[in-house]
Amino acid sequence: MPAVLVEMGYLSHEKESKLLQSKSLQVKIAKSIVEGIRGYELA
Repeated sequence: MPAVLVEMGYLSHEKESKLLQSKSLQVKIAKSIVEGIRGYELA
């Protein structure tokens, strides 16, 4: 069974932590992950 580990940033890094709290960035990340999974399924 395929598996993926996605690390979008580090909460211990102050700048990344603030970025990851942004709802718009969270939506972009989620859409990108879904797009990647769909691309894998269609390959």
